[in-house]
Amino acid sequence: MPASSSPFLSRLVWASLGPATGATLALGLLIAGLGLLAQALVTTGVSPGPGLFVQLALASLGSAGAVAWPLAALAGAALGARRLRDEGAWLALQSLGVGPRALTRAALPFALCAGAGSGVVTHLAEPAARAGLRDSRAATVAAVEPREGQTLQLGPWSVAVQDERIYFTDGGRAGEAEGWALRPAAAGVVMELEAGRIEAWDRSTSLSFERLSLPIRLPGTEGRIAPAERGTPDLWRRAHSPYERWILWKRTVLPTLLVPLVLASLRGGVSSWPLGGVVGGGVLGLWGSVRLLDQLAGAIGPALPSALLLIFGLLAAWWAARDAA
Repeated sequence: MPASSSPFLSRLVWASLGPATGATLALGLLIAGLGLLAQALVTTGVSPGPGLFVQLALASLGSAGAVAWPLAALAGAALGARRLRDEGAWLALQSLGVGPRALTRAALPFALCAGAGSGVVTHLAEPAARAGLRDSRAATVAAVEPREGQTLQLGPWSVAVQDERIYFTDGGRAGEAEGWALRPAAAGVVMELEAGRIEAWDRSTSLSFERLSLPIRLPGTEGRIAPAERGTPDLWRRAHSPYERWILWKRTVLPTLLVPLVLASLRGGVSSWPLGGVVGGGVLGLWGSVRLLDQLAGAIGPALPSALLLIFGLLAAWWAARDAA
């Protein structure tokens, strides 16, 4: 079979880009996942048990997928293509009449798989992982048992037990109760109190109660379920603000955009451009443009930012398919 045939080129592309993408994905998940895990542990403020620690770690890795997957696809395409160039395979293919356009066509199935995988991550895996991370943090806090003489920081509340009574304050209110229990909630934890009293620091208001449910918002939860923590069907029903609609659109637009960007990254890899510029330009360009459009979409809605990203993708596809060196 001639080297310029489509099946041969496809196998060559997969053999070069696949391992590079896999290694980059593993590294990206590890780095981003450890960062999210560290953030969760710091903001939660209490140490989880072994089981909850494993849950937090797995949820952190899953939450990192939305970032690690597209960046790994871009970096893997550039690194794999540069390997073809450095090992002389690209020069040999060119001597047989294989141009950039033929290489781009052979890499299209790889790029489509990268885009489809990114869509699965953004629509399904990442929201589930983020919800799991939120629930694991709440379960970690709810598992805490205040002990005599020990002061705990639960979100904005400081809690201490003395003489078998619990004392609590958030800096503006203070109270005490005879009985207490912590249970996880959707965006934090709830402290169930029995037979107690709560009042403002200036004593302007006070309340005696037999039972009181006191919501405690954990740092980073904003007191509600974030749009990124909702699966696509749920978010579709609840998206009302421009930013929530942008989150919904972005879950499809970005995987679609990834297809031409992977092809452009492949083309940059076999070019004479510095590899650091190809990888860094693609990764930072994608990340920076999305962060910028996040701010724009929050004000005007998702249509224009989505159109700008898709236009950018069409330009990348045109450049990748050019036969000029």
